[in-house]
Amino acid sequence: MALPERAAREPIPVTVVRSLGNMGPGDALDDCLERMQQTGSHLARVLDADGVTRGILFLEDVLEVLVGEIHDATQARDSRRRHTVAEV
Repeated sequence: MALPERAAREPIPVTVVRSLGNMGPGDALDDCLERMQQTGSHLARVLDADGVTRGILFLEDVLEVLVGEIHDATQARDSRRRHTVAEV
């Protein structure tokens, strides 16, 4: 993404920053997907019972669990990834 040089030194306006949704390690996958859809977020923070961040949940990983492996331009054709969605 190209930015004018002056814009690269400016802080990001708070109006364009999305907060991360919070999920628990035991949350159902379909509930996580629904919350991510509602907030328009591709990432969510996984918190334990004490409120400590234990991981990040990626929308791509949720979708892969539901529909199977997604191959995109960022992955090598023969690469295999292990998924631990919503587990800490």
